[in-house]
Amino acid sequence: MQASDLKAWRFRFTEPVDQEKYGDGWFLWDEAAAIRLPARQLIELEGEIGIRMARVIDLARVSATVGDLAAAWLAVRAADPELAGTYADFNPLIAFTDWELAPVEEPETAAPLDPTPAPDSAPPPAAE
Repeated sequence: MQASDLKAWRFRFTEPVDQEKYGDGWFLWDEAAAIRLPARQLIELEGEIGIRMARVIDLARVSATVGDLAAAWLAVRAADPELAGTYADFNPLIAFTDWELAPVEEPETAAPLDPTPAPDSAPPPAAE
C-alpha cells in the first residue's frame, strides 16, 4: 500500500438509536493516520479487532460490513475512546451510516499583492 493511495473518509450515523449514542456529527476515518500509528499500538488495535489494519482499509473501501464497522470504531475511538468503548461492544447499524470522502483542506496561500494604490494614498513625488 502506497501512502498516495491512502484516503480520508468521513461518516455520520443516521439511525436515531446510533445518533443518540454517538451523536449526529461527522467522524473522520483517516487511513493514513491509522497506518502511521506506532507498531505496538497497531498490534494492540489489530488484536482487539481481529483484522490487520491494511485489511480494514480494503474492506471499508468496498463497504463490507466488517470493514465499515472496524473503520467506524477506530474513527470514533480516535475522537473519544470512552464513547467508542470496546470493539466487542460497538454495534451500530453500520449499513445506515453515511460515508463520503472527507473534504480536502486547501493549504492557505498568501494573497497576491494588489498593485492598485489605496484610495487615500498620495501619489509618488515627481522627479526633479
